[in-house]
Amino acid sequence: MFKKKSIPDLWLLILILFLLSFGLIVVFSTGFNDALIGGNSHIKFGQQAKWAGLSLLLMLITIYIPINWFYKFSFYIYILGLILLGLVFVPGIGMELLGAYRWIEVGSLTFMPSELMKIGVVLLLSALFTKNKGQLKGFRPILLSLLVVLIPALLIFAQPDFGTMLLVLGTGGIMIFLAGLPWLITILFALAGVGGLALVVSKKSYRLDRLSIYRNPWADPDDTGYQIIHSLYAIVNGGLTGVGPGNSLMKYGYLPEAMSDFIFSIIAEEFGILGIFVLILAYFLFLWRCFYLARKTEDVFSSFLVLGLSISICLQSLINIGVATATIPATGVTLPFISAGGTSLAISMISVGLILNVSRQVQLNQN
Repeated sequence: MFKKKSIPDLWLLILILFLLSFGLIVVFSTGFNDALIGGNSHIKFGQQAKWAGLSLLLMLITIYIPINWFYKFSFYIYILGLILLGLVFVPGIGMELLGAYRWIEVGSLTFMPSELMKIGVVLLLSALFTKNKGQLKGFRPILLSLLVVLIPALLIFAQPDFGTMLLVLGTGGIMIFLAGLPWLITILFALAGVGGLALVVSKKSYRLDRLSIYRNPWADPDDTGYQIIHSLYAIVNGGLTGVGPGNSLMKYGYLPEAMSDFIFSIIAEEFGILGIFVLILAYFLFLWRCFYLARKTEDVFSSFLVLGLSISICLQSLINIGVATATIPATGVTLPFISAGGTSLAISMISVGLILNVSRQVQLNQN
């Protein structure tokens, strides 16, 4: 089923190195002025640079691990992810922050198991689709595929981490649809999903507040609407060409989470519409190249693996940009390869390593 490999896809590698380098530049730029007034943002940049180096190493290692290993161990990687998701709730292991249990603390390092689960779900779904020859037919395969997605989604929701839950559901749902889920069942599940999300949102007042603020952030500009308003200020302030690297006004404490959840707004302010156009184009080219590779590979597992991982990365980008531009209600997810955050960056680069691993097979088939 798996063939001898050639070299990884050069164009895809260039795109990723561009995004990674640009992310480091933006993190440094965002923290520069904060460091001048006594902040610790240069420390954060140093940490991000170290994570970038480690992530590159992990990507390189992943490229040259036989792809059939990931097929054979997909179930165990998935189960490990579930165990780690459960451990975040264990006192002394999991770390609580602002009422959320999303991290496992190991010494001075923290790790988000939900990040690993994004890969785990894609791996196991790809393996299940392979066993069914790329087609979802019959009650049992469909049920198993849905459970693979729903079980971790519920654990992530319990943390609570609404944004990552939506990302896992969205990625898994698209993969299941591409595997041949009948249209009627797809529509029924989509309606059930929308109904379930509406019920979940209605049960918590802060989620209803987010929805209300999304519709009109100026109704409460000094509190719940503060982030969205200042995010939009940053985008508008950037204009066509931006105010220049390091010259953002909103990063002077006006925009919370400027290095992570709202880093897109800082990019828009400093690099303008042209800058965000280049960034969005890079994500689009990444997705296009991955779909090209998935179509060219002759192996079902590799094809779905590339599709799932690229969908996950680009869907996360879409959610982050949607929040920053007030296109969708606020939910905390980082911008892949760009935002500060070690676990997110490492998992994204491992995902790219898997895609580049598959690209070696595609290039050999073309030669």
